[in-house]
Amino acid sequence: RLAQENSVSIKTIYDDLLNYNFGENKYDGIVLIFSHFNVDDTCKLHAKYFNALKPNGVFLMEVFAKEQLPLQTGGPKDIALLYDTQDVQNSFPGGQIELLKKDVVYLHEGDMHDGKAVVVRAIIRKPSNKEN
Repeated sequence: RLAQENSVSIKTIYDDLLNYNFGENKYDGIVLIFSHFNVDDTCKLHAKYFNALKPNGVFLMEVFAKEQLPLQTGGPKDIALLYDTQDVQNSFPGGQIELLKKDVVYLHEGDMHDGKAVVVRAIIRKPSNKEN
């Protein structure tokens, strides 16, 4: 409703991310929220996301941090599927890191996601063509 009130068009896609063709220089922004894959797939996906951004496009992410593992408030129970800030920074060579931090948050999203959690948050901008 908020998007409609402000004449903003949002396209949502439901598909298999590993096989989806995102295209090149196509999106102004891509948002990744609590999406966890093995290391090889994560590297492939991050490259696809970054390639799909238009110049000056923004990639936003919030994912569970490695420190989340002992907590019982959600996220994978395999440390290989969790993130640290260095993982994220290394995944986007050439990206302009506008925000990259680990945060303690308090989730209230149902029985399995309620309480203290540790997340990694990032905002990464694809440089404009003038900056390449």
